[in-house]
Amino acid sequence: MVGAGGEGTDRSPAAGWLRVAGSARLADGRRLLWSVAEGVRGRRWRWAIARGDAVGHAVLLETDPDGRPVRLEATSASGLLTLHPDPDFAALHGNLVTTNGIEHLSLPWSAGHVIDVVDAFGPFVVVACRGMGLPVEGSLELGGLGIDRFLRPTPGVVRLVRTAETAWSLVPGEPAGRRRAPWSGTLTGDGLPRLPDGTCWPLELD
Repeated sequence: MVGAGGEGTDRSPAAGWLRVAGSARLADGRRLLWSVAEGVRGRRWRWAIARGDAVGHAVLLETDPDGRPVRLEATSASGLLTLHPDPDFAALHGNLVTTNGIEHLSLPWSAGHVIDVVDAFGPFVVVACRGMGLPVEGSLELGGLGIDRFLRPTPGVVRLVRTAETAWSLVPGEPAGRRRAPWSGTLTGDGLPRLPDGTCWPLELD
């Protein structure tokens, strides 16, 4: 097991920003590519999941310094999804482009909501944004939107639990939204994923 945030961690000496990329082979044979770039505006998470030469879906999720989602762009065979909150986080707006046309979206939102991308990487972002301060055995009920490869945002609730010092789980709440099964994973103290059969590299040269 190779953990991001170890030898491949890249932090700006002046600002302490985290800028890392990584790769991992998933249990089903697909390949995950990911990166995180941190700056004064927060973090920009990017990831893609591919099988062979075919990319199944790709996601860009930007969060502010408080870990709140401020922009999502997701692409899959189903279409193109863009979402962003109002400045006061009272509503989430965007659009879904498919072969059938464009659907304009407006959804209830709050500063405490999360975007739960239901794939092999999305839960790590939820934990990094909302779970690092939880005590062991502590939990949070989080409302928000679940999104899978079909790109249909679905309101739901997840329960975030810190099960050990470096381990967390996400459990479907009520309503479950897109998350139908529990997820568990481990992260470094920097909030970066630890993935079996994975490696990571600094985004920037010294």
